[in-house]
Amino acid sequence: MSESTLWTREETALLARLQSHPFENPADSLDFARRLAREQGWGLARARAAIDEYRRFCFLCCTAGEEMTPSQEVDEVWHLHLTFSRDYWQIFCPQVLGTALHHGPTRGGRTEGLRFREQYARTLAAYERRFGPPPLAFWPGSQERFADPGRIRRVDRARHLVLPRPRLPGWRGLLGLLGLLGLLGSLAAIGAAGAADALPANPLDWTAEPFLALFAGLAAGALALSFILRQILRRRARRSGSGQDAALDPYHLAYLAGGPDRAIDAAVTELLVRRAARLERLPQRIDLKVPVAELPDELRSLGAAIEISDKLFTLRRCAAVWTAPLRARLESQDLVPAPTAARQARIAGALPPLAIAAFGAAKIAVGLTRDRPVGYLVVMTLILAAIGLYLLFNAPLRTQSGDRALEGARRRLARVARAPTNEELPMAVALGGTAVLAGTLYADYHGVNPGIKESIGFGGGDGDGGSGCGGCGGGD
Repeated sequence: MSESTLWTREETALLARLQSHPFENPADSLDFARRLAREQGWGLARARAAIDEYRRFCFLCCTAGEEMTPSQEVDEVWHLHLTFSRDYWQIFCPQVLGTALHHGPTRGGRTEGLRFREQYARTLAAYERRFGPPPLAFWPGSQERFADPGRIRRVDRARHLVLPRPRLPGWRGLLGLLGLLGLLGSLAAIGAAGAADALPANPLDWTAEPFLALFAGLAAGALALSFILRQILRRRARRSGSGQDAALDPYHLAYLAGGPDRAIDAAVTELLVRRAARLERLPQRIDLKVPVAELPDELRSLGAAIEISDKLFTLRRCAAVWTAPLRARLESQDLVPAPTAARQARIAGALPPLAIAAFGAAKIAVGLTRDRPVGYLVVMTLILAAIGLYLLFNAPLRTQSGDRALEGARRRLARVARAPTNEELPMAVALGGTAVLAGTLYADYHGVNPGIKESIGFGGGDGDGGSGCGGCGGGD
């Protein structure tokens, strides 16, 4: 139980009845829990854990004072329980819950989708207040919960082979892969160097195979060195900043997570949620609906920037007067690098790959003059040069203290990030970008946002809300 919530005697008794209600019968070879495990393809331990989450969901339905929406996994438990009609209607509802808990599937349409999405977010918020963070294994984020229901199919495993979809590694996995490539490249370079006894002393005169091996090893080493140098320079901290000041508001946290553009996105979302602004599709502009003086203090300078340039493509430049103080505070807390440190990190990180790219360019020039094939080397050199130029023009966004602060915020706000209520959308945008607006009332802002790489288009989230189902929220 969450220590932050006071429980009444009736709530404590309700939870005790829920926990004691049997879903297993040793006398039955196929009782409720085992049938659930068989039908869902789960192990018995997972089925039991899902039943425990169902108990908690039923508790919330009876105590939250509003309709609740389960996750897909919990809904499967509920569906099965409804087929045990005698237990459900004659024992569970009247004797355990003390009320009738009705299952209300979606009627389809955008309005229903929005309603169930908000109910699901409020369900997770209520769960967090009562029981602590909802386990991700049974309570996924809103995007996953309301994904296309057609992706879920019953499969005869005797006739079909089912394989999990591969997942791309995170940045740590990519760093591990880079390290492995660096090792293999270094071994290749050593082998090339060993074979170089029969080759000219100048590597530019080497033939293609040993030179490519040497170049691959040098490139992998340069990228590893570049990463190490940027990490060292990000670790530099001014002793005047503790990095542990008061909790950051959504706008500072957004700047820390994604820079000034993310901060503007979080602030515009706040204005939309407050109904202080409205998004115009054509032309793409923000229409401020209230006077700037009526905005919260922290948003007034942004409101003034919107009045100067309300078009999304130019707002980011005009809003620099609002984002500059955000960066200044983060710098004072040693959460983002100072300009000098950022410049040093850019240059130090870019030099190794650019130097090796220059080495490759020299070999390409030699090969062209001698009418030798250089196609593979051209591709490798261009890739390395592109990485070097990217590092040269993109400073590290955060210091290592900033990484820790952001990681701590994401742990603390994990439920908000994956299933925000309407009021929590600005903080969710701060943590994850405007993609979290897909399927909400403000999906259009994600669709027209010039700062994103992928767009869901206008009016995203018009689907039927997936397989949303609602509880009775306290009985009839």
